[in-house]
Amino acid sequence: MDTLKFFWSGRLGKAILIICLLLIIFNTYATWGIPIDDAYTTFRYARNLVNGDGAVYNPGDRVEGYSNFLWMLLNALGLWLGINPLVFSSILSVILLVILIFFLLKIYYKQAIGDAKDRSPYLLFGLLPIVTSLSIFFYITSGLETQLFVTAFFLSVFSLRYLKFNFIAGGLLLGTLILTRSDGFVYAGIVLLSSFIISLKEKKVKREVILSGVIAIIIFAIYFSWRFWYYRSPLPNPYYAKTSFGLMELKEGVIYIITFLKENLIWIFLFIFGLYKRKDWYLLFIFIGVVGYVTIVGGDWMPQHRFYQVLIPLLGYVVGWAIYYICREFRVSEKILYIFIIFILSFNLYGVVHQYSIEKLITGENKETTAVEITKQVGVYIDENCPRDEKVAFSGAGILPYYTDRYVIDTMGINDYHIAHLPGGIEKGDPDYVLSLNPYYIVLFHSAVDDDGDVSSFVWEGGRAIYEHPDFKENYSFEKAFPTGDGGEGDRYFHLYRRKV
Repeated sequence: MDTLKFFWSGRLGKAILIICLLLIIFNTYATWGIPIDDAYTTFRYARNLVNGDGAVYNPGDRVEGYSNFLWMLLNALGLWLGINPLVFSSILSVILLVILIFFLLKIYYKQAIGDAKDRSPYLLFGLLPIVTSLSIFFYITSGLETQLFVTAFFLSVFSLRYLKFNFIAGGLLLGTLILTRSDGFVYAGIVLLSSFIISLKEKKVKREVILSGVIAIIIFAIYFSWRFWYYRSPLPNPYYAKTSFGLMELKEGVIYIITFLKENLIWIFLFIFGLYKRKDWYLLFIFIGVVGYVTIVGGDWMPQHRFYQVLIPLLGYVVGWAIYYICREFRVSEKILYIFIIFILSFNLYGVVHQYSIEKLITGENKETTAVEITKQVGVYIDENCPRDEKVAFSGAGILPYYTDRYVIDTMGINDYHIAHLPGGIEKGDPDYVLSLNPYYIVLFHSAVDDDGDVSSFVWEGGRAIYEHPDFKENYSFEKAFPTGDGGEGDRYFHLYRRKV
């Protein structure tokens, strides 16, 4: 309470806090109802766990097709309580965002009690990069673990040096990173290495850093041992299906960081200024570590720079101090600051309208929400028409399989051990293998259909290999098409093909 009282002073402080609260509500509403398909893969694992089948995609088949163990467990809890997993994960993510903001204010409070006390409202500008980030809210309502990872990373970075947590709390936070995402150990390593380097620079290696690292290593060892025993593989299946390293990935990684910097240009300039004034080498090492890792792996295919979400709260922290120093040195009037706030709010509103449309803001629906509902309908249709002991083959591992509730052959290999370990993995597929399993339905996702109803384009080229396979032509017949929109130009189609009797 002392933290909030400290900042709830003066018109500017109250105005910024109220605006931040309203932005959290507005941006959550604006992005609500557009989940990422991958989230439902995790939900399917969670549901099977609750049903007593274990943490599996298909009962009896131990393949680790998810990469967010702790998030899967949390959603299993939500399902056990009878809560819709998308609603549960979205509400939990909002709570995690509020927790992050609270601890950011707590850090400011601890650091501002001295010379900055009379200028505390200026530090609150550090909240704006967070609450105006559409990418933050896009993933809060996506069903993915992103906000849990972002909050855990933020607290891990600030736990020992700024918040003065003990080594047990620090180690558990690093362990949370490790358990939340399959590459979480890399981020834990970045935090520990940066802390250790700074300790050496200060000629005082802190006992808390070493002990926190020991706890994190113990958590990693226990989790890795269980995972290897349970899934019989040292790495999650998506790693084999998706991951590759080379010059192409490096090029994509460079493009990824450039576009992220362009989209956050105002905050980047303020960040550089704030970092220069505070001489915070620790945060600089953290940034370099994250950017270096994400560049090497080639960024991420998902929208809104998911892999750089962890940097946005760190940007915000430094931006708050940048505004403070600017106001102190140049005696900026409150009128100018209000103009700046209006400018930022205008950009936020433009971004929401541009990304989601006026229609989404008024009705809560747009093309994306329609596509999600159609995908659910395809899953429900299969669930109602496919015999319980039959299989279904599809290239999307999330929404459709979740509502189908049948044994699903993941033709892209994310949840199939055989396909994932093939050379080319996700790009290639294996039509011989898929057809040998004799699925009752095969669902192909097309981006174009000609006037005669024949397929002329595929969203995934592995689907073409199945479609053109002679066994498919001989043994499967078209049953039903589901356009993801109104059937107009640019729509994509789910085509259901049923095995001939």
